[in-house]
Amino acid sequence: MNTFWEQFAAWFTEDRRSKIYAVTIAVTAVLTGAGTLAPAHAEPILVVVQGVLAAIAAAVQLSNLTWAGRARWYTSVGRAALYAGAGSVGALLVAFGILSPDQVDEALQVVAGVLTIIGSVLGVIYLKPDTV
Repeated sequence: MNTFWEQFAAWFTEDRRSKIYAVTIAVTAVLTGAGTLAPAHAEPILVVVQGVLAAIAAAVQLSNLTWAGRARWYTSVGRAALYAGAGSVGALLVAFGILSPDQVDEALQVVAGVLTIIGSVLGVIYLKPDTV
């Protein structure tokens, strides 16, 4: 019997993610055309949706890895992906006037520091140094 993640991974293919994103583009275009959504808000929404889809895809991949595999993923791809996601959310918050650009810059500096610390801890615990 397939687990939830196996079934979800089989359903959540790259083609399916592309279709979900295409529907999001169409909906934002309709809402913008109807005057319900400001044009300045459409792009940040699309950026966040794209980031969420990528994050879900990464979570599906990570569900099949060991802790050491997850640590390797984090140090090679994960930290940059998480920082990019935080930047996307920050852009959305600025676009909607919730935060100022300076507040987002400060938050991103904190996020970068935290992600670096996590990478260092994972490196000490799970990753073996390269041997020459």
